[in-house]
Amino acid sequence: MLAEVEGGMTPRSREPRVGEEVTGTVVALGDGVIFVDLGTKAEAVLERSELDEGASVAVGDRLRAHVASVHDGQVV
Repeated sequence: MLAEVEGGMTPRSREPRVGEEVTGTVVALGDGVIFVDLGTKAEAVLERSELDEGASVAVGDRLRAHVASVHDGQVV
């Protein structure tokens, strides 16, 4: 999943699909992962290693990424 920090995104009304670009807000940071609220009934989990080199994120940041998989409402 390719991710970059982005601004001005709107909530989605449906579950994202594989290959689709999604946007959301960082809600938590874990050991090597970032949890993102997509504004739907799904949340995204992004591995920190997939961020652009030198990028840093904090809770509240807005991200844009491409969906690699969807499993039980969780977007990866």
